[in-house]
Amino acid sequence: MRLWKKHVRQTLIVSGLTAVAVGALTYVLAHSDPNLILLLTYSVMIFAVPSFIVSEIRNRWENNVSKTFPSFVRAIAENQRMGMNMPKALKAASERAGPLKEEVDVVTHLMDLGMTFEEAFERFASRLEMPFACRLAEEIAEAAKYGGDMTLVFDMTARYAENVLGWEKRVGNEAVEKMMEVYTSFGVYLMVTVVMMTQLIPPLLTANNPLIHSVFTMQELRSINLQTSMILAVTSGLMIGKLGSNKSLSGLKHSILLMIVAAVVFTFFT
Repeated sequence: MRLWKKHVRQTLIVSGLTAVAVGALTYVLAHSDPNLILLLTYSVMIFAVPSFIVSEIRNRWENNVSKTFPSFVRAIAENQRMGMNMPKALKAASERAGPLKEEVDVVTHLMDLGMTFEEAFERFASRLEMPFACRLAEEIAEAAKYGGDMTLVFDMTARYAENVLGWEKRVGNEAVEKMMEVYTSFGVYLMVTVVMMTQLIPPLLTANNPLIHSVFTMQELRSINLQTSMILAVTSGLMIGKLGSNKSLSGLKHSILLMIVAAVVFTFFT
């Protein structure tokens, strides 16, 4: 399933405004509730969950395009070596285009209507809305303007795309280790917080030390730590997304997971 970038932006805007409205209403109706921070956290999830869903759908489509693009381009070159002209080669290669099949069908239809391959492929590039694949498609269209052996151009483009994908895979594997470090750090922070709030602070409060009582109450300390945990959960998740796919929005699923873990810990263990 493909989602255009404008649909992703629209979802971000709508869910963001909804989260602000729900958060403001929650604050007005429950500003004295000791669990206000947890309630506000749920309003943040109103923004995060829809945004995560649409960004994940978009990212999966882009990943599928990146994986199938080299084989699609190589199929065009093979079809041309078999003696097919460009429109027939594109039609035959569309079966190996995966998620790009609809876009390839648009290109062949435009060429059937009289548009040149260069113009049709430039439109194809602009409709991809993916910097990497768009750049490759534009380079193919530019090479076609000056003639030459297009089969060689397609082969070189396919090899270059495969090399880039291989490099991205290696970087992704290395990023997994960094992601685990972030998860581990967040888990350690929660463990230390729980130990502090259940083992260290209560004896100090029961000692009737006026200095400690004048600084904070147990409820205030819980609220401060909960706020810190939620902020850390959001930023850690976005950082994981940046490390894993170079897209912060793809880290929303990690932010949601970490926020849920923090909410459960503070609800049942503090």
